[in-house]
Amino acid sequence: MKGGIWTIFMQEKPSLALLVLKKSGGTYPTVISREIKSTFAHTLKILSKFEELKIVKSEERGRIRFVRLTDLGESLASILEKFSDLGEIIETMAQVEKIYEEEVKGHLREEINKPWVLERLAECEKRIRDLLEKGDEIERNARKCLNRMEEVKKEVTGVIVGFGD
Repeated sequence: MKGGIWTIFMQEKPSLALLVLKKSGGTYPTVISREIKSTFAHTLKILSKFEELKIVKSEERGRIRFVRLTDLGESLASILEKFSDLGEIIETMAQVEKIYEEEVKGHLREEINKPWVLERLAECEKRIRDLLEKGDEIERNARKCLNRMEEVKKEVTGVIVGFGD
């Protein structure tokens, strides 16, 4: 799997460009460049490679070029979006576990900075809530993450876990 398309989409800017095109339904290179925080020249190079791979199609609208995903590009963008969503869940779950390990586990309830822990968990929950509508394994993993947050919240607030649950 060395080289080729794999090396293109394991880079941040090309992946972001593809996701911007998916979200927008098609747009102009300047918009993509701004959204992915890349130079215009680099964005054009990415889009040129995408066209070569038949992932995007561009058309001239006056003096301006409009770019949209092809059907193949849509499929690839959907997969990349799932990958991104799953990455978000993994990072959030790791953050929840870090909060638990450092701030909750092995501490007496009186020693726990409850407002701080609950605020951090609320931030994590907010990141995950949007993913619940995705379906498939994304929703399933997002629910697992939320369930773990609930377990940590119960331990922090003194709710007895394990009896009748």
